[in-house]
Amino acid sequence: MNLAKLWQKIRSRSEPAAPNTATPAIAPLSDADCDFLFNQLLEGVAHGWDGGRVEQFFDHTRDRAKISHWLDWLQRYGERLTTAATPDPELAKRLEQLAAQVQRTPHLVEFGASAQAIAQQLRTRQTTGVVWEYDGPDSIFSRGTPQEPLTTPGQPGVETLTLDELFERLQIDPELRRRIAAQVGVESDDPLVIVQALAVKLRPPGT
Repeated sequence: MNLAKLWQKIRSRSEPAAPNTATPAIAPLSDADCDFLFNQLLEGVAHGWDGGRVEQFFDHTRDRAKISHWLDWLQRYGERLTTAATPDPELAKRLEQLAAQVQRTPHLVEFGASAQAIAQQLRTRQTTGVVWEYDGPDSIFSRGTPQEPLTTPGQPGVETLTLDELFERLQIDPELRRRIAAQVGVESDDPLVIVQALAVKLRPPGT
């Protein structure tokens, strides 16, 4: 994929014709432009672009979108993805690949971290159909299904949570975060990281 041709394509698609008397200021990329270009970037990464090619991609857009502009757009992009009806595991994989390529590029580290966070949220949403049972501070989480919850009627101290509900609880309860993080063997205090580790720990063998 030729970056110069790609950039010329998006410029010709979105720029107004320049008058003969003056050169107008170049408008910043719209969200639609960013969507288009970012899809090309992810496609390139999926086909082997390294960190240098990714950095070159952002260099070609610098006159219309600085990294701060891309970061603002990526936040909106992530919100759209994580509220979509169906999660996209292939997109999560490509976002993770992008994050891996820019982790050693100082001015793109924050962008890569944001892409990784979106990928984690997409991964977590893939398992939101699973119901988890929590029976107190020293419990071990167990795996069930919405149709066959593990809660026993009348059993005291047992609570059944979906991953979405657990994630919300973790956001407001630091002690619960600490306990579950210890149980699943992670040091992070990030609710997303904890829930993801829990899902991996309880994933059936071979899946």
